[in-house]
Order: sequence, then C-alpha cells, then structure tokens
Amino acid sequence: MTGDLADAEATLDAVIARQPSNAYAYYTRSDLRAQSRASNHVPEMIDALARHVRHVGDRILVCYALGKELDDIGDYQQAFHYFKRGADAQRALFTYDVRDDTAAIDRIIARHTPEVVAGAAGFDSDECIFVIGLPRTGTTLVEQIISSHSQVFGAGELQAFPLAVINAVKELHGRPVGKLELVELSLRLDPERLGRSYLEATRPQTGRTRHFVDKQPSNYLYAGLIGRALPRARLIVVSRDPLDSCFAMYRALFTGAYPFSYTLPELAAYYAAWHRLIRHWQAVLGHRLLVVRYEDLVQRFEETARRMTEHCGLAWEERISSFHAHARTVTTASATQVRRPVYASSVGKWRNYEEQLTPLIQALRALEPADGWSLS
Repeated sequence: MTGDLADAEATLDAVIARQPSNAYAYYTRSDLRAQSRASNHVPEMIDALARHVRHVGDRILVCYALGKELDDIGDYQQAFHYFKRGADAQRALFTYDVRDDTAAIDRIIARHTPEVVAGAAGFDSDECIFVIGLPRTGTTLVEQIISSHSQVFGAGELQAFPLAVINAVKELHGRPVGKLELVELSLRLDPERLGRSYLEATRPQTGRTRHFVDKQPSNYLYAGLIGRALPRARLIVVSRDPLDSCFAMYRALFTGAYPFSYTLPELAAYYAAWHRLIRHWQAVLGHRLLVVRYEDLVQRFEETARRMTEHCGLAWEERISSFHAHARTVTTASATQVRRPVYASSVGKWRNYEEQLTPLIQALRALEPADGWSLS
C-alpha cells in the first residue's frame, strides 16, 4: 500500500516459507510485480493447491494468483483455466440474480429525470470530486493523477455517500428497504441535508485541502443523488473498451462486492445496464460529468490529464506528470499499478483470450445499443 514492493515480496516469501497454506500471501505476492518466465511462483502455487491449501476460500485465492502469474508469462490457456476455476468456485458461494441489479438500474434511470436532479437545492460546496466507473477500469489511476495536485486530497474509496443515503432513508422510513424501494425513497430526502451529512461523514480525513477525491467506483448508482445533494460537485466517469472492462473484472476477486463479475453472461448483462445508466447521467448532469476513456488516458496522457484537471476547476501543475512518484497510501487492488508511469499494455488484453471469451463476445454483441458502446 505504501509502495515498498521489494520488501513486501521478501516479507511474503518469508511468510509462505513458514506457512505454505497461507493463501492470502500467495495472492498478494502475485500482484507485486509483473512475473517472468525466469522468475515466477507458478510451480510453487500448483504444489500448494495440491498439498497445502484446503479451504475453498483459500483455494479461490490461489487460483486467481495462478491466473495472474500465468497471464504475466504468456500462458493464456492455463491462465484462463485458473481464472475460471476461481470464478466458478466463488460464484457457487452465494445466491444472486443479475436481473435484480439491472432492474434497479433501470428504475434509477426512470426516476432520476433532468427536472428531478436539476430542481434540487443541495449543499453549496465545490469541495468534492467523484471518480466513478466499473472496477478495474482505471478509477484508481484517475484518482492518483488528480490527487497529485497540490490542492487535492485523495480520500480513496469512501463509503460515506451510500451510507448517508441508506441511513437517511432508514431514518425516514423506519426500517431497512430493498433496492427498488431505496430508489424511490431516496428522492424524498432533503438534498441539502444529505450533502451536509456526506461532507460531515468524511471529516476529519478531508478538509485540509480545497478539494478531495472520493473514488468509490459504485457511486455511479448515486450520481443523480450526488447531483441533487452537491450541485457544485464534479464527477468523472472512467470508461473502457467493453471486452477489456469485462475481462478485467472477470479475472479479479472482489470482497463482498460486484457479484455479477464471476460469470460471462452476467458480466455482459450488467455492463449493458451500466452503459445505459452512464448515458443517462451524461444527459442529466451535463457539464458536471466528464467521461474519460481509459485508452485516451494511457495513450494521450497529458492531453487527457489536462482535460480532467480543467474539469475539476484546477490549474495545471507539472507535478501531475509524475503522479506515480508521489508518496501516498493506496489501498485498492490497483495499489501496485499506480506506482508506475502510465502504460498501455492492458489495452486490448482480451484478445489473448478471444476463444475463451466467445460467450461474452456473443452476449455483448446481442446487447449492444444501436449507436455502439462508445462513451465520450
């Protein structure tokens, strides 16, 4: 998290030597660097799966670690085998129907009209910058870039806004409510009070700089309420090629979130609903929301970074160009990636798995809107 990756790897090597069943150590170590054919832990982890790691949750962790290291060394067929093995095992642990989530998204779209969002008098503050998007699409990179500005603090993935909404609805209604009911009741909340409650909940972590970044990716579900509660807030949506986006989620193990990410058909259905939602927010929020394509960020860095800082009302600072060198703790799954200068090697990564991703490709093709997937 603090960027001392060499010592982290040495420490994890020592842990694994003493505890060969420590699945989290294998999982964490695999992500510290790009593995090579000359230096990787694939045989060690295959042996650990066969002899030491017994608990289903631990086996899932090692499968994802194996998939990652096999991908690094270019053994894509075996990598996908372990990604799928881990994803199938994780999906079997819980009950979930993606139609519940897509129905909630469609209800949000129907209820958050331009008049409803623009007609609210929320809390007057320009302090907040929200970075939103699907996981593993570059939201941490965007946060790291913006928070390298001298007037911006990177607050990480705050739960403050969803909790402010849920708690206020519970107080209003007297009991917890389901997803669809939450959509309806949240629009009855006092926008000014909601905005104030959110800002108070971020203290004392925030408030020492003029702005802070809240990089909770799933705030895309609350963008309309953010627009009502904090009308001067700025929002940045990070988008990515749909196949790269879905595959990046499929090969990631999430803790208690994104249950749609463990099967290819569910990923396609959710991605299509997410895309509808972002198109809606573009129409509703207008200039308050900026869409940044991951591909633009890594291929035309300075041009795109300048566009982001301008959107946030910030003057350009040269220190932004060396964002990866700034010392700050990063607690998300991208903690190691954001320590490096921008790189484009993840663009088009799905093509290494084109055969295995055929069900995803077919599902996305069937769901693609008439004007395509592009967001701009």
